[in-house]
Amino acid sequence: MDQAVFDEIYTKNFPATEAVPVDTITAAMSARQKDGTHLDGKRFTLCYSGVLPGESEDKRRPIAFAQGGTLDAGPEGVVSFAEYLAVNDEFRGHGMLHVMLGFVNATSMAAVAKENQTTGANKTLLGSVWEIDPKGRGDSAKDRLYTPVRNAIYDRAGAFVVMGRDQEGQLHPVHAQPDVTPDGDCGDWHLHFVYRPQNPEHVQFDKAKLLAVSRGYDSYFADWAATGKRGVNAQTIASAADYKHALHRRFDEVSLIQPSKAPADWDMARGDALIAKIVAEDFGLSHPDGKAYEELDYFDPAIRNSIADRAAAGFEQERLDARAAAEATQ
Repeated sequence: MDQAVFDEIYTKNFPATEAVPVDTITAAMSARQKDGTHLDGKRFTLCYSGVLPGESEDKRRPIAFAQGGTLDAGPEGVVSFAEYLAVNDEFRGHGMLHVMLGFVNATSMAAVAKENQTTGANKTLLGSVWEIDPKGRGDSAKDRLYTPVRNAIYDRAGAFVVMGRDQEGQLHPVHAQPDVTPDGDCGDWHLHFVYRPQNPEHVQFDKAKLLAVSRGYDSYFADWAATGKRGVNAQTIASAADYKHALHRRFDEVSLIQPSKAPADWDMARGDALIAKIVAEDFGLSHPDGKAYEELDYFDPAIRNSIADRAAAGFEQERLDARAAAEATQ
């Protein structure tokens, strides 16, 4: 994979808190080429290049990028996992997300077919999973205000956010990414977990599948850790797994919700210390006297509710400010 591809799309557009270091990725790719498993489809890095209408061929450049693999989903089959899926800024709005999801789907189907042929199994590709930012996630107003736009795109793609639901009907987050930052200074990172069924008329994803996919997800990141390079390691994988296990104990059922209707960051912050911390840091919140929050503060329900209320109000103000700025330029 050309370094320019990573520079153009991956490094440029992927949040630093979520991006596996490029040297770790290339080391893993080299290892898979050496052991002959680079074509089995269980791990893939895909790039689509092209030109805009009217441009000459010498203007060809990376358009879209996908990285991921297949994860076991229990006895019924597997799911494809798009760890990272992005379209270059200037090519957005032309259906490239659907094109790349098609590539991911085709690659994963080939991987399942090859495994069935090799092992005699009879697994099927149940669908695709990936991670998205909840509404209101981002360290700038621009990033936060874009999350509803992105969620609407995922709505149209036929995706659903996977949420836990307890006996009282309360929704719970289900997922976290391990710390993949080079310096290991981010900690567990909550993200919405999204499922897109292979058959839109057969939308089923229960807790058993969630638990199986979650284990497969940990194994996926263990491949990065095995390189011994910067970023994710066995300790960060175990930390995120422990956080997920605690979440999973809160509920027995799973609900699938359209991304545009899924809980916002501040909604989930009311019941979760990790998300409250992320929200407070994104919005630059502190105690009323200006004192910074400490780790134990996020376990206080009153403080979490205060953070949630102020973040929701802050987001609404950002939305109004953006509308006023747009109207002023008309």
